[in-house]
Amino acid sequence: MDVDLESVPNQVGTAILGSTDGKILKASGALDNEYDGAAACSAIYKMLLDSTKCLAGDPMKRMSISYTDYNYVITLGQKHIYIVKTEVS
Repeated sequence: MDVDLESVPNQVGTAILGSTDGKILKASGALDNEYDGAAACSAIYKMLLDSTKCLAGDPMKRMSISYTDYNYVITLGQKHIYIVKTEVS
């Protein structure tokens, strides 16, 4: 779990989830908040579960979710899911 998400430009929050259960293993910034951060991580994990069902065996590597003021970039590893929330510049 030695991934430096803090060095991503314009990041305002990061999280690392377990890939099998979506449990938050580490979080910082905007994703560290017990309510809002946990809710965002949970919603993203559910989206990943739903989207992988539609891919017919083609493994997903990365997902981006874009809003007007910020983005979520999600990268899937073998054991972890890495989430970075960035501000739109």
